Amino acid sequence: MVSDLRQREVVRQLFLEGPLSRFELHQRTGMTPNGVGTVVESLLKEKLVLECPPEPSSGGPPRVPIDLDPASLHVLGLAISPGRVEAGRVGIKGHLIGS
Repeated sequence: MVSDLRQREVVRQLFLEGPLSRFELHQRTGMTPNGVGTVVESLLKEKLVLECPPEPSSGGPPRVPIDLDPASLHVLGLAISPGRVEAGRVGIKGHLIGS
């Protein structure tokens, strides 16, 4: 569960623009690089985000994108009509997980 305001902002940025590296999250949120690292580590431990495979860089360390874990974040929806109720679980990125 995302309880901290800083965690919410990181999750929001990943939802809107992800996957993003820690440095890109630092730029978009205004948090310090160490602050972003701390928040990302806590979200990784809670299995709400995941590290994607490293991408090559032009000189510095490889870019390691962080993205929302589609297996952990989902929404439950209900469709209610006369004599019928349907439920579905949709991933945070809009894909149907199950009904």
